[in-house]
Amino acid sequence: MAELSRPDQIPALKAIWAASFPEDSHELIDRAFGRLYRPADCMVECRAGRPVSMAFLLPAVWHNGPCTYPVQYIYAAATLPAYRGQGLFGALLRQAHEEASRRGQAASFLRPGEPSLTAYYRRFGYENWFTAAVLRLSREELAALGGRAAGIARFSSCPDYGARRDALLAAHPCWIRWEERLARQAVDTASGVLIGPDGCALCERAGDTLLVRELLCPPERLADYGRALLECFPSSRYEIVRPADETRPGEAFAMWRPLSDAARRPAVSRADTGIRHK
Repeated sequence: MAELSRPDQIPALKAIWAASFPEDSHELIDRAFGRLYRPADCMVECRAGRPVSMAFLLPAVWHNGPCTYPVQYIYAAATLPAYRGQGLFGALLRQAHEEASRRGQAASFLRPGEPSLTAYYRRFGYENWFTAAVLRLSREELAALGGRAAGIARFSSCPDYGARRDALLAAHPCWIRWEERLARQAVDTASGVLIGPDGCALCERAGDTLLVRELLCPPERLADYGRALLECFPSSRYEIVRPADETRPGEAFAMWRPLSDAARRPAVSRADTGIRHK
């Protein structure tokens, strides 16, 4: 049966992470545990007394119209290769839902690591619910937008990124507010951030493509932040995630599993954006 983790299990949990996400360095994994790990925020499934499957159960706040609700974010879900296909993570996920209900959390949400996992998570009550507008542009197409990058700069770190993000999303009808530790983790794993007087962007390099995990700025300033991306993060291609709006319908971005009536009948039908994580 899945259970909440213990501090003495951290070495085994780091081993699960390293085996499941081989692109992550040991230094990055150490920093992630230093920042995110709390025994009550990590659930494990054990065999022979040793963790073989895990997931972080991170608290977040769902802003839905005039209301706010605590919710659960499933992060860094992973199982050792030798134990996959045995139903262990499914059992862990069901237990995570029970834990969220005990904590009064209205819903559980996650972002599948790859599109093929969408059908798997549907088996546990998750549905595509979060949407985001995704712009996929070549360098030439982004440059054609014009714009001026004055006042927008690149930084390797930004301790107040979470607060900036909250302020920029506050006017949206439906969004997720992260704990500061998760916002800092997102910045820590990024290639850098763009900061301007009325916007911010979280950027990650993937080969010849710059993945902009989220770009938050007024719609009329999109060209200016696009110009800053070109100057500060030269790349062949750009994939930019922005809040969906009336002019640009959203794509499926993350999945939602209601655990309360409030989450089943939301005041606003879709959430707009979220930092991209495992």
